[in-house]
Amino acid sequence: MSNKVYNILWVDDEHEKLGGTKRSALDFDLKLIPFKSLDAGMSELERNLVLYDGVLLDAKFFEKEDDVPDTEDTDYVHRAKERILQLPKKFDIHILTGQAEAFDSKTFKQAFTKVFRKGISDDEDALFNSLKVAAESQLDFQIRNEYKRVFEIGNEKYLGSKIYEPIINLLKQIKSTNDFEPTKDNLLPLRKIIENSFDKLFELGIIPNEIYKAGLNPTVKFLCNNKSNSGYSVVKEFMHPSMSFFFDNLVFITQDSQHDKKGLKLNVDEYISNIKSPYLFKSLVFQLLDYLIWLKQFIDENPNPDDNLKLWAKNNNIHEVTAENYLIGQLQQDGKGNFYVGQCVFPYTKINGFFNLGDTIEITKTIQNDKSTKDAYPLFVVSFKKID
Repeated sequence: MSNKVYNILWVDDEHEKLGGTKRSALDFDLKLIPFKSLDAGMSELERNLVLYDGVLLDAKFFEKEDDVPDTEDTDYVHRAKERILQLPKKFDIHILTGQAEAFDSKTFKQAFTKVFRKGISDDEDALFNSLKVAAESQLDFQIRNEYKRVFEIGNEKYLGSKIYEPIINLLKQIKSTNDFEPTKDNLLPLRKIIENSFDKLFELGIIPNEIYKAGLNPTVKFLCNNKSNSGYSVVKEFMHPSMSFFFDNLVFITQDSQHDKKGLKLNVDEYISNIKSPYLFKSLVFQLLDYLIWLKQFIDENPNPDDNLKLWAKNNNIHEVTAENYLIGQLQQDGKGNFYVGQCVFPYTKINGFFNLGDTIEITKTIQNDKSTKDAYPLFVVSFKKID
């Protein structure tokens, strides 16, 4: 056996009695994923198209999974073919049947050119070899095997099979010619995958509820070891400094590309529209793949939600701003360059270049200021928003 696995959708109403066929297929690295009926088999194929490398059908099977014996019909295999032909991904349909009339029928063999007999060893070996050859030509199969470590993240223990399609679609674009000219829309799936990963980390107790609900940027900062103003302390840093650096930048660039607001630092949308090059996009995709490999390892090391809640603790000096003590004021700057409203000082890098003096700011969260400015400004702003 090789280290490749070929996923074959199999429709046969008697598959439960055909354990020998399943075991023989495994000797050829074929994983037969069985269904009894037209509806169940085709619905699964349409729903998870990128997961399948081939299609194997009986000549007669049920229309629905709960149909009773003697309701099988050859009409359903033709209906299955019609639905398969409507899919954007093309399959070389194989038939494995014990129906002599189907195997000997010229009409049937005109509709299905690859027909093999059940229980005939040479036929089944030929069938399995033919399925492998057909699967090898599938781009989805080639991508899954070339990037095998990345696709381990699709296990239900991690992000689940829903992640396969967006990753494969990104990698198909990577494999396209260098004439490919991405737009900001091509970067949106990267952000969606990252957001899905945060959902999982929250579910595992890695990300505090308050941080998770605050959105993408606070969550990135929390994971990337930038927690000084988050209101939380941690037992250990989550990310290696190299991962932290490029992941923070990956999200920053992706975020910038999705907004048209005035004052963006990078204007990524404008840049990729002008440069008409695929290389920034490709580099971001590869950074995402490295993050997904890190993510699997991180989840393997921290699988228990109860234990993960002990990885961080909420600081006691956090001040939530309520309706009774909220603060709204005009942004000002003192002679030393500090931006402030009242007794609250802002992080310089969050203000400079993004906001103008006199902007109306609502402060929604502060912590006690332990920096050199604490005498003049006892509170340090953690969360705020501009009021238009």
